[in-house]
Amino acid sequence: MRRVHHFIPSITSILSLLALVVAVGTLQSCEVLKPVRQDRHSKVHRPKKRTPKPIHRKSVRVITPKYELKKDSPVITDHLAPDPGYPYKTTYKSKYRIAVLLPFRAAQILRENQANRQPYISPSSERFIHFWLGAKLAARDLQSMGMPIEVHAFDTKFDEAYLPQLWERIRQLHPDAIIGPYKRNSMRYLSQKARQQRILLLSPWIASAKMTQSNPFYVQLRPHLDLQYETVLRHMLQECDTNRTAIFLLEDDINKQKHFEKLINNLTGGKKSLPIKVVLLNRDTVLHGSTLLGDKEELIEWFADTAHCLFFPYTLAKDQLLVFSFLQKLSLLPNSKAHTIYGMYRWLDYNDEVRDLLNVHHVRIPVFRLVDPFDERVRTFRQRFLQEYGFMPLPDAYEGYDIMRFVGQSLHKHGTFPQIQWMQDKRFQGIGQTFLIHPIYTNNDPKVDFFENQHIEFVELHDHQFVRRR
Repeated sequence: MRRVHHFIPSITSILSLLALVVAVGTLQSCEVLKPVRQDRHSKVHRPKKRTPKPIHRKSVRVITPKYELKKDSPVITDHLAPDPGYPYKTTYKSKYRIAVLLPFRAAQILRENQANRQPYISPSSERFIHFWLGAKLAARDLQSMGMPIEVHAFDTKFDEAYLPQLWERIRQLHPDAIIGPYKRNSMRYLSQKARQQRILLLSPWIASAKMTQSNPFYVQLRPHLDLQYETVLRHMLQECDTNRTAIFLLEDDINKQKHFEKLINNLTGGKKSLPIKVVLLNRDTVLHGSTLLGDKEELIEWFADTAHCLFFPYTLAKDQLLVFSFLQKLSLLPNSKAHTIYGMYRWLDYNDEVRDLLNVHHVRIPVFRLVDPFDERVRTFRQRFLQEYGFMPLPDAYEGYDIMRFVGQSLHKHGTFPQIQWMQDKRFQGIGQTFLIHPIYTNNDPKVDFFENQHIEFVELHDHQFVRRR
């Protein structure tokens, strides 16, 4: 999605926050970041050093019910994990500790700002600062609801060599849950450490069916790619005429061809004839040709017949030009505006040229989170964030808020091993993200390999805004 930066007015306060990361090594949710006000000449004023006074804030509207606080002494329940292979019991506490691992790169940013005249924070660090600030607001709301939690943020520095040292600091904190880290190898390392210590580890950014095995403490908060593929295929089979559905794949992408053939067979019970047409495209023709289908007369006539449902399952960052060329040439086909195009979540992050083409076609995108600008809760959060920090929130701020609310309430309601209860709970509806957690089993093993958020919904583009499909 397009990202507009509103960070500069309060950048001095942010740099002070990052300096605290370097000096102390961690941030707590109780630390206050106050907005820096601007005068009429738009000059940035540095806040005076003074002893902070207690701040009394009004609590925001509470959507979820208020739960009773458990007794100080731990209570061992008889709730077991989903299968006898994991007889882990849950423990209720008077306070829960949550560690948040984010790549602020605080020391590097401070060094760069000492060398530059104009304060600057890179977009890659900016998004994680917003995630943390959103999580802080959620922690405050949880505490106001009678759910005392203690949240600590650690700077992973984007440095995998730093992991063993970081893990020792996290282990000394004795957290009940860990959110992050961002990088895949770091998550793989910490997933084994967290499993050994029986600590709940949540991954907001990595979605892979091969990250870990036999690890009921690992939770992916975004659906893995195959589940997104299957959801699109099921939706096409339900919503579209199967005689007018097609998947576009590249001729040289043999692995994806075999993979989708297997997915379709699994969905249709292994029928000999696939109900969805598979169209193979030449990569050079898509990227550099004048038409999408070349000289394939049969396909041209098939498309000119009536409206179709089409799926182009390419989603990597490097596929942006491919997706742009596909949509551009698709618009030249007869009756192109009548077709329904199924895309992938990453398309929302592509550049404006791709977004303009999405407005030309009728496009459906499977998403696991969406900040809907027409949602009243989004407007309320945006205004609250602006009043609290002095700048507008990025989508990462909503994500940090929703995840912290979900984790904090899960720990308070279900104790240190909430996984089994997630399957019995209803969906947890956040501001921009919904959580529907299910166990994942692989290789016909009766033991749970990990847990995953399997909530996926579809959005469509209307008036240059993606909105939920009603």
